Amino acid sequence: MRYNIPAFMLPGAIRLWEGERVVRFQDMPYRRVTWEEIAGEYDALFRELQAVSCEADCRAVLAHRSRLGDRMTPMDLCYVRHGMNVNDPFYAQEQRYYDEIGPRVAELANRFSRMMLLSPMSDCFEQLMGSFAFTLMRDGLEETSEGLIALQQEENALVSRYHQLIAAGRVNYNGRQVSRSSLALEQQSPDRAVRKAAYQAVAAS
Repeated sequence: MRYNIPAFMLPGAIRLWEGERVVRFQDMPYRRVTWEEIAGEYDALFRELQAVSCEADCRAVLAHRSRLGDRMTPMDLCYVRHGMNVNDPFYAQEQRYYDEIGPRVAELANRFSRMMLLSPMSDCFEQLMGSFAFTLMRDGLEETSEGLIALQQEENALVSRYHQLIAAGRVNYNGRQVSRSSLALEQQSPDRAVRKAAYQAVAAS
C-alpha cells in the first residue's frame, strides 16, 4: 500500500459499471497481472511508437497506452485490498509480487516516455496530450534511473513490512479493540466528530 484509502474505495462504498451491470468494490474480480504480460504489451507498444508517422498513428499509440493502463488495474485493486487487511495471506503474497516487479514496470513506462519525447512526432504527442501533461512527463523522467530498480524493490518491501506492523497494532475505539486499518472509513467520515474520534484513538494507541 502506498497511499491512504479514500472512503469511496472501501467495501460497500464503490460501484463500478461493467457493461450494463453495476459492480460493487468487494465483488470486483481479481487476477494477477504478470511481468511477462506487461513486458509483452510494452514491447508491442514500443514497436507501434517507433512506426508513427501521422496524427492518427499518435492517437492510436496513446489509446494503446491507455488500454495497457486499464489492464494493470488489478495491481491497484491488490494494493487497496492488501491495505485494508494486511493479514490476508493471498493479497500479502500478491503485494510482494508487485513490490518486486513494480520498479521494472515503472522503468518500461519511463522508456515509453523517453521514446515519445525523442520521437519525430513529439510535437504531435504534445498537442494531443497537452503541454502541461508533457512537461510533467519530462520532469518525471529526471527523477528516475534504471540503476535505482534494486533500491526501489527493497524500499517497496520495507514499506509493505511497515504497513503490516502498523496494521497489527490494536486501537481502543468506542470501547472496542479494533485494528488500525479498520478505522480507515471512520477517519474519512463526513462527520467531523467521527473523524476526530478515530484519529484520536489511533494517536492514543
